[in-house]
Amino acid sequence: MKSKFVADGYRRFLRGKKAVTSESIEAKYAAELAKASPAEKILIRERMVEEYSRRIETENNKPSPGTLW
Repeated sequence: MKSKFVADGYRRFLRGKKAVTSESIEAKYAAELAKASPAEKILIRERMVEEYSRRIETENNKPSPGTLW
């Protein structure tokens, strides 16, 4: 039987997860970026970074053992 394990599998998973999150955020703001002036683009990029941070934080949010009781 062949093993289903791959070298560096966990890192590949995390890179893929990051790529999917980034692509969805970029798609969400694509129309705004196309219409924005250079100064507005900087502000939109900052919002994108904040949203990325929020999404990662909520994905990694795990309840504490005390709340599971």
